[in-house]
This record gives sequence, structure tokens and C-alpha cells, in this order.
Amino acid sequence: MVRTLSRSSRRDVVHATCFGCKRAMLFAIERREGQIACMGLFTDCDATDAKRFLEKSRISLDDVLRAHELLFEKTRL
Repeated sequence: MVRTLSRSSRRDVVHATCFGCKRAMLFAIERREGQIACMGLFTDCDATDAKRFLEKSRISLDDVLRAHELLFEKTRL
């Protein structure tokens, strides 16, 4: 079963689930200057969860630094 989660002029994000083994994959298909690139990864998210994550705001560098500082503080205690 294949479901398109987002579509733009340059990129489509597609979720696919195998009816046989029930494994799921996310694919990012990019189009640039007459070329197509596709990257896929296995996921445990169903299409609804994956779409919800795609609609969230992106993680910023400051978010990553705050998480690192928090984890570093926890390991020093």
C-alpha cells in the first residue's frame, strides 16, 4: 500500500507498507535539472504517524545544542 504524504515541485515523500510482511518504508523522491534521486528508509511509523511528523516544525541547531547540554549534565551527576 503506497500513500503520498507530501508533494512539491522538487520533492515527494511517500510511505509504503508491504501487505505480506507489514514492513514500512519512507521514500523521499527529489527532482533536479532532469535528474531523479530516491532515498528510502525502513520505519516503524504508519502513514498517519509519518504525516504527523512531517507537519511538525524542524529541529533547529539550538534544539540540538540544548539536548546535548541536557544529556551532558545528566551524565556528570
